[in-house]
Amino acid sequence: MQKYVIIILFHFLMSQGVNTYLSYNEKIYIEIEAIKKNNEFNELFIFPGIQKKPKNKLNLIKKYSKLLKLEPIFALRYSNIGFEIDEENTPSKAIWITPGIHLSSQIPFYYNFTSSWFYIWTDFYKHAAYGFNGEIILRNKKLFNYNPYHSIEYYEQSTNMFKGIEFDEGQGGIAFISPSFNIILAKMKSNLGPFFRDNLSISKSAPSFQQIRLVKKFAGKKNIFFTYIFGSLNSNLVDSTLLNNYTDIIENYRLPKISKYVVLHRLDVSFSNSFRLGMYEKLIFGARPIPIEYLNPLIPFWSAQHSLGDLDNLLIGIDFSYLKGKNRFIGSFFMDEWNPYVTFNKNKNRNWFGYQLGLSRLESINRKDLLFKLEYTKLDPRVYNHRFEINEPSHHNYNLGFWTGGHTEDVWFSVIYLINEKSLINFNYEITRIGQQNIYNQYNNIKIDFLNGIVKKRTVYSIMYTYKLAFFDYKISFKLYDTLNLGYKQNKFNELSFSLMYNISY
Repeated sequence: MQKYVIIILFHFLMSQGVNTYLSYNEKIYIEIEAIKKNNEFNELFIFPGIQKKPKNKLNLIKKYSKLLKLEPIFALRYSNIGFEIDEENTPSKAIWITPGIHLSSQIPFYYNFTSSWFYIWTDFYKHAAYGFNGEIILRNKKLFNYNPYHSIEYYEQSTNMFKGIEFDEGQGGIAFISPSFNIILAKMKSNLGPFFRDNLSISKSAPSFQQIRLVKKFAGKKNIFFTYIFGSLNSNLVDSTLLNNYTDIIENYRLPKISKYVVLHRLDVSFSNSFRLGMYEKLIFGARPIPIEYLNPLIPFWSAQHSLGDLDNLLIGIDFSYLKGKNRFIGSFFMDEWNPYVTFNKNKNRNWFGYQLGLSRLESINRKDLLFKLEYTKLDPRVYNHRFEINEPSHHNYNLGFWTGGHTEDVWFSVIYLINEKSLINFNYEITRIGQQNIYNQYNNIKIDFLNGIVKKRTVYSIMYTYKLAFFDYKISFKLYDTLNLGYKQNKFNELSFSLMYNISY
């Protein structure tokens, strides 16, 4: 009996949760550790993952409950250009405040005394951004259009003494976690792939979405991970057939959006600790009842969508990670559409492809880690589009994959110097070029030259210092911008920004 009590207590202490909070700096430390150990960690290509070590943060109800945790969330940010929230008001000064709460519980589950548990959590964020030189931001705009680090689901105008916008965000869910299997039902952000800047299939730059996620680990000589995701997306297309149901007594109306979904399955095979290959199929569909075929995690979606009349948007991709010496090599390729019979026909081919290449190299200066990172992305003018608008891979008008959408070339170079365990300096260079997309030319096999015509350009040089003070993350950065055709008030400007964050990563 005493033995069982000890085992139960051990599992209770070691039970962990879903790591929905993973900052850029934390991921940098993970990559450095991976290079040093020549071992590709799961956190580098699947997010969110399972916490390996619980984080000890302020629990406001510690005295009253051992099962529940109530933790505060707080962020205070300032930018003299307004965080690129709204093109028409960039640059202009803004302050961005975020209070919130994180409520969670970890409940051990015992079946043959294996390490299994339930994790339940909910997050609430209340955001307010004020300033913008007193200008009012118009309603129903897509904000953060050219900022790859932020996205929002909705906002309201603030017309009181503080001009700006206010918006809130909720995330949360329930997870059953075991050593070889977990299932999560939650509204959360997802990121699949080995790149830091952004990934091609599902990326962290899009808002969180409601999803069910299954992950099965097959352990052996080769670690194999199978992932299945079924999620609900916001199509931003109104359903006018329901007008009578949503019209009030004074003839005001609101219309719900047409339903849209994403379904993805993915297989990651680690041939060794240092080499991993991932393969996936992703489908976007909507405006009709959910086909039961797409609820089957194991059926090839290529064949399933053919059998359903070829109505939906199928994307197929692969990515890899390879560690060698002081280097981590990464790559990704995805196919939006392909007709093998005209592959080499320059005028009629349907080679709608996108790819990424990346390299991280670890050096040291005075026994301090120095990490060099380079990532390159090129996306064909025709990717991330579809003949049926409902099937475009977007959520709240943000691309579900790489943040720019199609017809893009993006270069990101970063040098990170780790001063100590609590602080680092980051030097960045990024250049993004975005061309026009033409759905008519695309589906009539009319040639679209890459980055020909009106091109949007965003070049940023930056230096950022980060310091971890207790549980707070403090950041200060200086950036030089050189832009073209983005709709900003100025093409060239400088940014000085700082942030103080607790229990939040953005």
